[in-house]
Amino acid sequence: MAADPDFLTGDAGLRVSSSPSLTRIFVSGRFGHDAVRRIDDALGGLTRSSSGPVLLRITSREVEFGAGDELREVLARRRRTAEQRFAVWADEPLIRRFIPLALLHNTPPYGGLSWDAAVPAPP
Repeated sequence: MAADPDFLTGDAGLRVSSSPSLTRIFVSGRFGHDAVRRIDDALGGLTRSSSGPVLLRITSREVEFGAGDELREVLARRRRTAEQRFAVWADEPLIRRFIPLALLHNTPPYGGLSWDAAVPAPP
């Protein structure tokens, strides 16, 4: 999946960039049910042959009620059925508490020494 700058609609911005060795998903803005569905769609569009590990970084500060529970369900399901490894980080502690511990990484396991370096904010 190539970077798609037009995938930045709605309240939350979601940007996907991909290379043969790594896929980066950057989420910003209001974090609600729409953002979770778009994350799910982005993860579902990846295949083992099209990408390496996935880094998902969420920088949202505003969280819609119930979106955290939905995120937990999506990540748990994707972890069980994923064809690739993935790691997740959220800047907001309220969102971090919904990320399954096996996926939550304070520093990215691939792509750089910090989340800012591994999954930088879009220009």
